[in-house]
Amino acid sequence: MESDRSKKKSRLGAGGDLEIRKHRARPAVIHFQSDSFFEVCPILDSNRDLEVYRDVSYSEVVMRTILPFIFAAWIVMPTVSCAQAGKDFTSPGQLAPGVSQKAVLEASLGNPPPVGWKWQVQERTRPRGGDVVHHTNSALYYTLEETHELVRGNTVETFARGQAVFVPAGLEHIHRMLPLGSALRTFEIYFAPGDGSRPSPGAGVRPLYFSEKAMDVMPGVTYTIRVVEVTLLPGARQDLTPRERQINYVLEGVMTRRVGDQVLRYEPSSVLELPIGGIPFTASNESAMPIRFLVVDLVPVPASASAPPR
Repeated sequence: MESDRSKKKSRLGAGGDLEIRKHRARPAVIHFQSDSFFEVCPILDSNRDLEVYRDVSYSEVVMRTILPFIFAAWIVMPTVSCAQAGKDFTSPGQLAPGVSQKAVLEASLGNPPPVGWKWQVQERTRPRGGDVVHHTNSALYYTLEETHELVRGNTVETFARGQAVFVPAGLEHIHRMLPLGSALRTFEIYFAPGDGSRPSPGAGVRPLYFSEKAMDVMPGVTYTIRVVEVTLLPGARQDLTPRERQINYVLEGVMTRRVGDQVLRYEPSSVLELPIGGIPFTASNESAMPIRFLVVDLVPVPASASAPPR
C-alpha cells in the first residue's frame, strides 16, 4: 500500500478539476480533447514541486500564446521609432554601418521675412577681437580652430572647436578668441534677405557659397535651425534623400557623391546646397581616412508647437 505522503491527491468537480501530485521535473505536455485543451502548467515552488492540471478553453490557450507577443511588440515598436528619430539627419532611413552622427546645435530661427532667406556661407579668420558688432541678419557660428568667446550683454559664453552658437539678427555682441592673440577660425552662415545680392567679403573672410535664389520657405511659419555632425568611416556609404533647405559642409576628408553614373568629390571647406535637382544620392568615403561633414537644415515647426499659449 502506498503511503499518504507519496500519493496525495485533491480532486474537485469536473467543472474545475484541480489535481496536485508530487512529481519530478518533466516537460509540459498539451493534449487535445473534444472541446478543450488539456494543459499542464509547471509551477515552481520553493517548498514543494507542484504540477497543476486543469481544463482550459481553446480561446484561452490562444490568448495566452498571442498576448505576450502583442505586448512585446507594443513595447519594442515605440522604442525603435524613438531611436530612429535620433538618426534622422536627412531622411527616415537608418544609418548605414560605419556611419555615425552627433547633434551640435538646435535653435529657433523665427519667421522668414516676406522675401525669404538666402544662404550666405563663409569661413572667417579673426586675428583679433573685442569690437562690438551687430548684424541685420541672423547668423550661425561654428568653431573650427581655437576657442570662440562670445559676449552678449552681461553673458559670456565659450565655444570650443566643434561647437556652435546662433545669434539672432540685431543683437549686439562681441567676438573674442581664446587664448588671447590666437587666430580664431569659424564657419559661418548668415541668413541674408531673399532679395539681397552677394556681399563683398570683409577682412579675413573667405566666401564659400551664396544662394542664387531665395529658399522655398513658408511665410508666417517658424523655422528651427539644426546642425548635425556626420562621420563616415573608410568604406562607409549612406543613401541620402535630403530635405529642402539644407547645407552640407565638409570638415575633413573627401566626400564622394554618386548620382547615377556621375561621381563628384568634395574636399574640406566644400559646400553643397541640397537637394541638388531633387535627386537622392549616395555619400561615400572611398579613402583610407574618416570623413566628417556638417548637415545644416531648416525645419518648419508645427503650428501647434509654434503658436503662443493663450
